[in-house]
Amino acid sequence: MMPAIHPVAGGFCGSARTQDFVIYDEEIVYIVPAKMMAATVSDPPADGAGAAQEVPAQLEASYSIPQHLKLWRDLAAQGPQTAQ
Repeated sequence: MMPAIHPVAGGFCGSARTQDFVIYDEEIVYIVPAKMMAATVSDPPADGAGAAQEVPAQLEASYSIPQHLKLWRDLAAQGPQTAQ
């Protein structure tokens, strides 16, 4: 299995991307997540990532690159959506 994380450790209060967002501990906000990300690549899997190397050969793309770009451009053109 490929290691993956969403490196958010804390050190802030308020809602992200809002005016009430405040960082109160810069080490926890910046340094700890960087250490977590580094730890995911510093120890390679014991089997040489054999299973992970097989994954690309088994994948079939849902969209071509032009289809994917069109999808995202269409979504961006719609603007922000609100929950109903």
